[in-house]
Amino acid sequence: MSVSSGSFLRARVLGSLEVRRRDQLVELGPVRQRVILALLLLNAGRPVPRARLVDVLWADPPANAVNKVQGYVAALRNVLEPGRRRRGESILRHTGGSYTLDVPRDLLDLSVFDDLLGAAAAAERTAIAGLLRSALELWRGDVLADLGEMLAHLPEVQAVRSRHRQAVLTAATLAEDRADNAVLVPHLTRAAELAPLDEEVHAVLMVALHRCGRRGDALRAYHSVRERLARELGVGPSSRLAEAYQEVVGPDAEPSVPAQLPPDVPRFAGRSMMLKSLSRKLTRSHARPRVVLLAGVAGAGKTALAVRAGHLVAEAFPDGQLFADLGGTGDRPADPNEVLHGFLRALGVPDERIPIALPMRAALFRSLLAHRRILVVLDDVRDVAQVRPLLPGSSSNAVVLTSRSHLAAMDVTDRVDVGVLNAPDAAELLASTLGRPLGNTDGEAAEGLLAACGYLPLAVRIAAGRILLGGHPDIASLARLLSDERARLDELRLGDLAVRSSFMLSYRNLDAQSARAFRLLATAVSPVPSPAAAAMLAVRPNQLARLLEPLVDTHMLTIDAMGRCEFHQLLRVFGRERARAEDGEQELLRAHMRLAGWYLNTLGRRVETSCPVPGISDTAPDQRLQRV
Repeated sequence: MSVSSGSFLRARVLGSLEVRRRDQLVELGPVRQRVILALLLLNAGRPVPRARLVDVLWADPPANAVNKVQGYVAALRNVLEPGRRRRGESILRHTGGSYTLDVPRDLLDLSVFDDLLGAAAAAERTAIAGLLRSALELWRGDVLADLGEMLAHLPEVQAVRSRHRQAVLTAATLAEDRADNAVLVPHLTRAAELAPLDEEVHAVLMVALHRCGRRGDALRAYHSVRERLARELGVGPSSRLAEAYQEVVGPDAEPSVPAQLPPDVPRFAGRSMMLKSLSRKLTRSHARPRVVLLAGVAGAGKTALAVRAGHLVAEAFPDGQLFADLGGTGDRPADPNEVLHGFLRALGVPDERIPIALPMRAALFRSLLAHRRILVVLDDVRDVAQVRPLLPGSSSNAVVLTSRSHLAAMDVTDRVDVGVLNAPDAAELLASTLGRPLGNTDGEAAEGLLAACGYLPLAVRIAAGRILLGGHPDIASLARLLSDERARLDELRLGDLAVRSSFMLSYRNLDAQSARAFRLLATAVSPVPSPAAAAMLAVRPNQLARLLEPLVDTHMLTIDAMGRCEFHQLLRVFGRERARAEDGEQELLRAHMRLAGWYLNTLGRRVETSCPVPGISDTAPDQRLQRV
């Protein structure tokens, strides 16, 4: 595999580990020896510390682990270079406690794959598909498939899988005919197996199957991932998956009576009183349409609550249920005109009879619902302007809105604040998602895990999913990891679900000054009195109210009856992350000096009031305290 021996040895890791000499397989030795070779090939040309090899090979390293690694490396040299002189130059070098395997790029399939991806990124559009096809042809199975149990968790393996995923998805966007899609199906299938909850991959797989004539397989793929999402995460298909399904079933598949609610949440837990109250609000008689707003912090489970309530009251709305994700927190909020087009199609209006202008579409929508009993669920509302055209006008209808915003300007019949779960409900959700009751041995660890999750439903579901998928052997091990505040948001991630990403959607919609207020206040010890917050941010009290209004509106911050600013603990962790990333040390230091000055000044005045000391009334606060 050195330049001199390049014509004799070739290595492959895109599939089972394999080394060939003149087209003959080379026997690579015992498993741990092969693991070392695999790790060196994943880092070809880069040093791999001996200590890391020890960590990968043994969960509990033996006393002679270093000697064993040295023995494996010596054996690998004999296998790879059987004719090398004992002290001659080797392709497997040892320098400063690290090992480096020198492999010419054209003799390692992973390097060739990466080079082809690089060429595709720089190529003209007409050449991209061919380069990606050549890159994907190098794959014989999952990366290092025969060593998966020992290496699947390594960041190098995850990174290679990620590049494969992106290459397949990009190639799929360029597929022009049935043959192109047929070539991609095995790669998409492999990517879907590796990421069973990745809706983008499954959507592209469905479309590829359909376009190469395998409609039945496409539908089976859809139902499989939909059931898995409901079973493991308690969510329904995303709009992306729904679009793929619509392409597979065809444009005429909409029922005359729409039933658009996502699948009911199978492991919904807690909030029983809230659900009963919500059901009553939606079904009671009223002089105008019942409009119920579920507002709360990111990850509180507003969508799950709305969907569960929708299914509970569905029989009260026999003319159908309409559902739309308005994407209010995303980069591209749904256009109400497009949402109305979908609703009108679902209600049986042909395309040619659907008006173009938004006011006319809204009027037709209200007319169609005037004599029907239909439930409308509008998820993730951005603002009043987005949702107003989508509201029916008849008292026979009901609407459920979910939003991170209070939507203060919205005229609704009921507002429901969806907060975090209480401790018993959070424990019920954890047990329900795990599919087993919490035993006596789980007690303390479960309490620690739920507390670290801040009793936020999204965080609890992700934590349970991590345990179910084998990322952590038990509740206690994950609870220990979550006890580290700096690593907490890294651990609360599963597939495309992540607490950090959910919070980021709210954060990036803030103006610059409110975002700064969020970051700086998160670094203080909560709760922070409003005057102290004003001092920390170097603003006047009347300016503080304007700065904090967007934070309070989107549930990123609460202000209690005493005027103190408080964060949910995971939002505080997120805010501190953003402060470390965006604010310099000097900015943070100045903010905390201003906060400390306010506390010192306040304490000084109280001390002087309660036990005055003669001669110091005109002294500066810090000097006054020193003299006291």
